[in-house]
Amino acid sequence: MNVATLLAWLTLSQLSPSIFADGFDPPLPIGCPSSFIATDGVKRSRLLTSAVGYGAMQVTRPAVDLLEWDRVYGYNNATPGPPHAWPGVTGSAPTVKAFRMDSYVALHFKAPANPEAGLAGSFSIPTGVGSPPVTLAISRACADFAHYLPAPGCVVTSPQGDAPVLYWHFGAVGACALPPGTDLYFNWMYPNTTDRTRCTSASPTCRIAVWR
Repeated sequence: MNVATLLAWLTLSQLSPSIFADGFDPPLPIGCPSSFIATDGVKRSRLLTSAVGYGAMQVTRPAVDLLEWDRVYGYNNATPGPPHAWPGVTGSAPTVKAFRMDSYVALHFKAPANPEAGLAGSFSIPTGVGSPPVTLAISRACADFAHYLPAPGCVVTSPQGDAPVLYWHFGAVGACALPPGTDLYFNWMYPNTTDRTRCTSASPTCRIAVWR
C-alpha cells in the first residue's frame, strides 16, 4: 500500500467508521461518555438515577441506580433486598419515571461465559403505561446504537407496542446473538426528542417503560 492510499484509508476510516464492520472496526470506547452523546445530531444526557415503578400498578422503588442491569431488572416490586443477578426477574416490568425526551439509559451487564442452554429473552413496550416510541440497543459500547452491536438484530427503533422485540440469545446466528463472557450495555433513548404526544406529564419528564 503506497502512502497516498494509506492516507486515504485513514481519512475514510475516521469519517465513516461503520463501513469497517468486517475486521476494521474503530477501537471500542472504554466506559461511558462523561457529559452527553450526540447521536443523530441531538444531545442526550445519561440518566443515572430515577424512581422506577413496576407493573401496571406502578409499585415504586425510589432512587434506583440506572448504571447496572440488575439494579433495574433484578426487581419487580419495592421489596427490600439484593437484586436478582442477570438476567434478573422474569417478567420484570420497570417504568423509569425521571426520563426526559433528551435522556438516555445505559445499563451495563456481563454476559455469562458459559450460558445455560436455551437462555434467551425479549422486551416489550407497554402501551398501557404510555411513552413515545423508543430505540433500544444491546451494544458492546455504552450509549451506542449503531457501531458496536454484537449482531444486526441488537437494535430496534419504534417497535410495535406490547409485542416482543429485541430477541436476545446465545446462538451462533439470528436475532440478537450475545457473545458469552462480554461486557455489554442495554441502551435506551427516544428517537424523536420533540414528540411528547404520548407523555403522561406536562413536566419536563416523559417516563419510559421497557418490560421483560
